[in-house]
Amino acid sequence: RERGVVSASDRTARRLDLDYWETTPAFLLLRVLAIGVSAVLFFELGPALLHERAVGGLVWGTIVLSVVVIIPLGAVFVNLLVELGGLEFVGTLARPLMRPLFRLPGRAALDSVASWIGAFTVGYYVTYNVFHRGGYHKRDVFVIATCFAPVSIGFVGVIVSTVGL
Repeated sequence: RERGVVSASDRTARRLDLDYWETTPAFLLLRVLAIGVSAVLFFELGPALLHERAVGGLVWGTIVLSVVVIIPLGAVFVNLLVELGGLEFVGTLARPLMRPLFRLPGRAALDSVASWIGAFTVGYYVTYNVFHRGGYHKRDVFVIATCFAPVSIGFVGVIVSTVGL
């Protein structure tokens, strides 16, 4: 062990999945800038222009709040539903609709509902988990990710409130 070098044991590195955190210098810079901008908005520092409703208010009040609340709660509840057999139950009920219309298994109905009601990231999360468990083929994943997940009711709400409809 060299002096001044911090290293993790192999077991700790596997548990933390340190490869996940690797990034390019440009994205590292963007992450550091985002932390700085978040701190400025949260503590109401800096020029007044940043704290106007159309600038900082939109970012902090609408986008950050929806990301911090909707995505974690949706991920927890949908994951519980999947683990407790809800995916198979909904899949069995939705198979007569999903198979002829979209050529997808019935369990894709839960993904589409999770994407629409929760957030698109929740739908991606469920799709990722089901795919890695062997529940979807690659074609199914591509169809779900491109057709069902991009827009959610929360996204529509953000756009409607921003535009003022």
